[in-house]
Amino acid sequence: MAEGYTKLLISELSGEELMIEGRNDKDADSPISSDDCSDEGRKETILKEENNNPKDITASKSFNDLEYLYPLRQDELHLSEPKELLTVALKRAEELVKEKRGGLAVRWRIKCIALTRIVYGDGDWRVGQAHCNLARAYLELKGMPQQALYHGLQAREVFLSPMSGLSSLTAPIDGRVSLIWTYVVIGGARLGLNKQAEAEKAYKKANKEVLKFEKLPQIKKIPEDLQISILLGLGRAYLGQKKYDDAINSFSKCVELLRNVNLKTLLLSVLQSLSEAYSGREEYEAAIHTLREAYDLSIEIFERCSKEVADACRKLAKAHMTEIYVDPSKQDQSLNDAIEELIMEAYGTYTKLNMYDCAAKCLEEIAKHFVQMDRSKEAMDHLKTTIKIKKISFGDPSSELADTYRLLGTVYLSQGRVSDAEKLLKKSLEMFGLTVGKKHSSFTDVERTLNLITVRSRIKSASDERPRFKTIFKSEEGRTKSSHSLGHHGKNKPSKHPQFDDRPPFTTFVKYDTFW
Repeated sequence: MAEGYTKLLISELSGEELMIEGRNDKDADSPISSDDCSDEGRKETILKEENNNPKDITASKSFNDLEYLYPLRQDELHLSEPKELLTVALKRAEELVKEKRGGLAVRWRIKCIALTRIVYGDGDWRVGQAHCNLARAYLELKGMPQQALYHGLQAREVFLSPMSGLSSLTAPIDGRVSLIWTYVVIGGARLGLNKQAEAEKAYKKANKEVLKFEKLPQIKKIPEDLQISILLGLGRAYLGQKKYDDAINSFSKCVELLRNVNLKTLLLSVLQSLSEAYSGREEYEAAIHTLREAYDLSIEIFERCSKEVADACRKLAKAHMTEIYVDPSKQDQSLNDAIEELIMEAYGTYTKLNMYDCAAKCLEEIAKHFVQMDRSKEAMDHLKTTIKIKKISFGDPSSELADTYRLLGTVYLSQGRVSDAEKLLKKSLEMFGLTVGKKHSSFTDVERTLNLITVRSRIKSASDERPRFKTIFKSEEGRTKSSHSLGHHGKNKPSKHPQFDDRPPFTTFVKYDTFW
């Protein structure tokens, strides 16, 4: 039976009789040539398929399509033992992981699990290692946390079983390292599922295993990528739970390690997360300093007209705006000019890259800043442009467009243009009802503001025909008196409520929610 299974695997891995969708009808019955099985032929086939098919070919449902891209070479077709096939499959999977070809990497990782079970048995630690590698492929290359969590838990179950042999002092180093990576993957998958508390437990378990690992006599140094992954995961788990002190501690250690290993792209992401933790702790100067460093680093790594540089510009500008909102005394003309320059630079880059949704967010943010600076006319111009962009990007109706209508309506309210504001807010309310539903907080906020406007208009219209305001209440003797009878009239005592004497006609003032 094992021999028959081995022949089946050879047949699948060789790809000699496998067809691919999209080939010409005249070639449909012809087998793949031996040239396609060579290294050069395989690379040419991959490039050809990627050029002809704009969508990701790894997303195809056909198992044969994926096998056609990476068949065994001619010098590998003689392999017949599962152990030899496992060696080839592991090598091929590592190649695909380095090339970041997620779909193919996952397929070959699955084959590695099957072959490992055949060669070593279900309880061996290498089976857990294969599950861990598959979980990492799902999480890091495909962005599929649910599948990663499933295989991570499978790996943990294998590692913790007595059959794995990892509980002994003579356990292999690779098995111990894979166990630590398993907890890291479980934590990352739970972060992807927005389960920060469970992710924190997984990362702490990984850290605990690292401490045990360091005490082994044959261990000289913990792999740096493993340390970085644990610190980064812990920081993100703390940040999601608003544990800002712990998050700052983890991110700061992670930044030091990243500077030593010169991983600038990852360092940029960690610096931005660190600034978010500083902002949560209301240390805005530290947040701005960190974001300025991230901005300089993004210019060093990427081209000026790139999404990464635009994101850094926008985040730095938002940090400056937040600092001004918290402490208006720090506002000056030079800082306002710097904010406007950063936001408009990001807006121009997003527009060139056809990222209109991000461009619309830039205009909304600068519009809010202009409102705070009493530059309402410029704010309204930017918001009107935002409406045009969002109609194209998100459609009409959409929740994004409704949010801009709401924002523009509040700007009109701040200027006293109640009728114009009411029209826009009604349009926003209708869109929110169609897109997010009437129970959503956005819908209820706009509805409450419209109700306030209605109440104000009714009171204002009734105040013209209303008599002078009177209030009736009980005096100390228990008799009911009006506010006009409490003044110096006859034998009455001086009024204890002078605010009601000679009161002008009744007026009211309604404060509107500006939704910042």
